[in-house]
Amino acid sequence: CSDAGGGGGGGSGGLVFLYSPAITLSAGSVVSAAGGAGGPGSAASSNGGAGGMGRVRISVGTTCTMSGTITPSTSSGCTAASATSGKAYVTSYPQ
Repeated sequence: CSDAGGGGGGGSGGLVFLYSPAITLSAGSVVSAAGGAGGPGSAASSNGGAGGMGRVRISVGTTCTMSGTITPSTSSGCTAASATSGKAYVTSYPQ
């Protein structure tokens, strides 16, 4: 099926991997693996679909502050937790 003039699909969110014994994510800062928006279609065709959510993995030691925004969000802030679908994965440094 072809949709001549249809908008292109958005790119996937990719991967963000933060690996450090200490992480400070200050208020107003953003870490994002969100997919891109689909492109606009023409008057006779549809818009492209959005890209899928990417993944965020955080490997951090005992010094951790997260006051900013993480997309996808964490399940438990700075605390290491089991992998959860649709959430950022937090594990203990140096894993």
